[in-house]
Amino acid sequence: AARTRQLGLLPFFVRALYPFQSEEPSGLTFDRGDVIEVLACLESGWWNGVCGNNRGWFPSNYVEHISTEQVQVLRQSSPQPQQQQQPSQQPSQQPQ
Repeated sequence: AARTRQLGLLPFFVRALYPFQSEEPSGLTFDRGDVIEVLACLESGWWNGVCGNNRGWFPSNYVEHISTEQVQVLRQSSPQPQQQQQPSQQPSQQPQ
């Protein structure tokens, strides 16, 4: 079993830099700009979090850390997402 590594205090918030479409039932699908509450971090680079009413695993290199204050501002304003290229690679394997 993979060990969970804490990156500071959990939970914390991140914002999606790129859209992610999970092909696994345990994965979390989200759009660019979505705010995700991170609940667990694996050393493999896969994080577990909540976005809206969904929870699942996603690649940590698709997101950036944001502060609680930024979360409140982002939730009050919903800017239109802009297209960006996705990272060239994902972490090796999604947790099951």
